[in-house]
Amino acid sequence: MPRASKSATLRMVTFFSFLAASESGTESVATTSVIREGATQVFAACTHAVLSGPAVERLENSLITEVVATDSVPLSEAARNLKKLKILSVADLLARGIRSIHEETSISELFI
Repeated sequence: MPRASKSATLRMVTFFSFLAASESGTESVATTSVIREGATQVFAACTHAVLSGPAVERLENSLITEVVATDSVPLSEAARNLKKLKILSVADLLARGIRSIHEETSISELFI
């Protein structure tokens, strides 16, 4: 990976299906690596923020700027209070999907 000049601003975005930082800390290792290579900010996005064990503390102490996740799994109080965590609701999407199935109409328009 080419290094950034001192005046450049590099931002990195990583995507995960599950963010379960309690086991391996992969997110932290990846973040440290890209910061070392010149990234100035690292953003993470995931579908399911499974923040169990030491995950909340690891994210709080990590170099990750912000984590964006859906509300597809319940969060602990500590995770809900994590300032780096932004939660997006999937409630409307799920409701519209259930309604389409009930009314026997196509749900493909939800994904276009």
